[in-house]
Amino acid sequence: MKEKYLPKVCDGDAILSVAISESQVGSDAGNMQTSVEYDGGDLVLNGRKMWVTKAEHCSAFLVYARFPDDNIGTIVVDKDTDGLTLDNGTTNMTGHTQNELYFDDCVLSREQVLVHQPEAFKELMIEFNLERCHNAMMCVACGLNSMDRALEYAQVREQFGQPIEISRGSSGSSRIWQ
Repeated sequence: MKEKYLPKVCDGDAILSVAISESQVGSDAGNMQTSVEYDGGDLVLNGRKMWVTKAEHCSAFLVYARFPDDNIGTIVVDKDTDGLTLDNGTTNMTGHTQNELYFDDCVLSREQVLVHQPEAFKELMIEFNLERCHNAMMCVACGLNSMDRALEYAQVREQFGQPIEISRGSSGSSRIWQ
C-alpha cells in the first residue's frame, strides 16, 4: 500500500481523507456501526461515514470500521470501489465541503487493511488526538491573524472624516489583547 499511495500523495497527485465519524454515534467513535465481514479471501464493507472533508477530490479513504472480532481497524478504500457512493456534500462556513460516504457491500481485498489488531483503535485514537492539537493550533493562529488584520485596518479606518478610536489594553498598549 505504501508503494501504491504514498508516492502520489507526496507528489500532490492524490489526496486521502479520513472517514471515522458516524451520525448515530456522535463523538463516541468506539461505538461505530460501519462493519467489515469476511467473505472467503475478501472483505465486505457496509455502513456510512459523515463529515468527510475533501471527499470529492480524494483518490481513497482511510475508513475506520468494526471487524468480526469486534476490534476497530482501518481499511483503505479507493474512491472508484463498487458499492461506494458519495452524497452531494455540504459546504461549511470556512468553505470546506464535507460529504457523507455510503458503503453498500463494497468488496475489498485483505491487502487493503491498513491496521487491525486488538490495540489498533487505541493507537489510532492517540494519533487522532495529535491531530486535534494541530487543529486547535490552527484555530489560535487564525484568530491571532484576524486580530492583527483588524488592528491594522482600525489604525487607518476613518468614519465621518476622522480616525476611529482604538481601545487600549490595561498596559496602555495599542494591542487589543494582552
